[in-house]
Amino acid sequence: MYQVFQTLPNVTLYGRLNASETLERISQAKVLINTSDFEGFPNVFLEAWSFGVPVVSLNVDPGGVIQENHLGVVCNGDLRKMISSLEQIDSMVFDPIRLQDYVMKNHSLEAASQQLAEILPGLVALKKEQSHNIRSSQGA
Repeated sequence: MYQVFQTLPNVTLYGRLNASETLERISQAKVLINTSDFEGFPNVFLEAWSFGVPVVSLNVDPGGVIQENHLGVVCNGDLRKMISSLEQIDSMVFDPIRLQDYVMKNHSLEAASQQLAEILPGLVALKKEQSHNIRSSQGA
């Protein structure tokens, strides 16, 4: 696959970079390419979207967020589709603000804090109920 991407005139392969170099390259990129077979939710996707950079992913679309939120292109394992997408990337329209908004609304510290604040009361109530049930069953 490396050899295939080397032949594309609009693809630059950098190899392994440290964290600050990675962010610098991502911030200047037109697109982030992901060729992984499997991943959970790659932080590099969030890093790209936080700079307004779309993702072209060969296989990975965690929870369907790329397609659902128009954050890039998912190729479903089709290398030809990936190559075609990369060749046409300049004509594709991705709103950088939408990409950045997705990260802020779903993955920022504020968003995580809000989600925790919403579920915490229910978790506390559930724990109290479980403790009560255990005590009740032990006393019976």
